[in-house]
Formats: sequence, structure tokens, C-alpha cells
Amino acid sequence: MADAPGALPLLSTKEAAKRLNLHPNTLVKWRSAGTGPEFIKIGRAVRYRGEAIESWLRRTTRQHTT
Repeated sequence: MADAPGALPLLSTKEAAKRLNLHPNTLVKWRSAGTGPEFIKIGRAVRYRGEAIESWLRRTTRQHTT
């Protein structure tokens, strides 16, 4: 089945973790803690939108440590 035109691909936990250069378990822990990028539940499957990851990265980007 082909994606709808203009539809953004949904990423699995493993794919999202690879994009963020993290271990997938980090995303699992962040989901449990209510932190990290927004995710979607489709039945038992967890998916991430690329735009949600980008938005989360922008929100968490810091200029300094204070």
C-alpha cells in the first residue's frame, strides 16, 4: 500500500532513535517519563513523526548550560 501524496512517513522507535543517535531504550524511558519527542500509538505500535522530532530538538536546543 502506497503512502498518500504529501503524507509524512512515521518512524518506529528504532528509526527515531537512529535519527537522534540514541539507543531505542532511551526513547522508551522518555515515553514512560513523559519527556522526549511526541509519539503516536497505533494499537500497540509506537510511531514518531519526523516533524515532531524536529520540533522537540528546536525546543530543547540551548545556547549555554545555565
